[in-house]
Parts: sequence; C-alpha cells; structure tokens
Amino acid sequence: MDTPPKVTRAELAEILVKWEQGDLTVQQVWDWVDARYWPGDTEIDDWDGDLSATNEILAKLDSMDINLVLVDDVPIHRRFLASPREQTAQAFDFWKSELDLINYRQRMKSLRDNPMFRHVAR
Repeated sequence: MDTPPKVTRAELAEILVKWEQGDLTVQQVWDWVDARYWPGDTEIDDWDGDLSATNEILAKLDSMDINLVLVDDVPIHRRFLASPREQTAQAFDFWKSELDLINYRQRMKSLRDNPMFRHVAR
C-alpha cells in the first residue's frame, strides 16, 4: 500500500503563488493536487478541530473543473491560508462568503470554449 501524501499549508501557498505568477498552468496545478490529495488520507498540517484551510482548498482544487476554479481565485485562497490556525472557523466563513460573490453563471459562459471546463460550462 502506498504511503498517503503530506501537504503543508506553506507548500500549498507556494503552489498558489507560482500559479498566480504564471510559473504554473492550471493543468499543472490540477496535476499537483491530484497527485497529493487523497480525501481522508492525505496528511495535512493545519487542522483546527474539524477544519483545515489546506484541506478545504485542496478539495476545491481537486474538482477545479467542476468548481470552475480559476487563477483569479488565488487571492481568496491565499487569504484563507494566511489566516491564523486558531481562527480557521471564522476564516472559513469569510472564504466561503468571498467565493459566493463570484458570478459563476458568467464564468460558466466565458469558459464554454475552454477544453478543461467545456463539459461543465454549457
């Protein structure tokens, strides 16, 4: 049996910065997450009770095609990762509220011709 992967908050933040700076493509980020995120098995370093910023963002990125995640969202994710661990619950609520402000209907229309999102963005 394979050893479950480990992902740290700092490591995920670094990947997001590289994506935001154009050093990684959306496909490279997706592949990185796919290789490391095994829901329920990945060792994550920032649990605060039942919540982890790293876990929540990994879950979002793991299904980035379905969740319509773009590089434009990176600042939202980075703010969540930068929050103090003992404030994860409050930061989670703020993160969710920021994501709720995204116009996904418009985003879906703009991604209709993108091969990665075409199956969702109809």
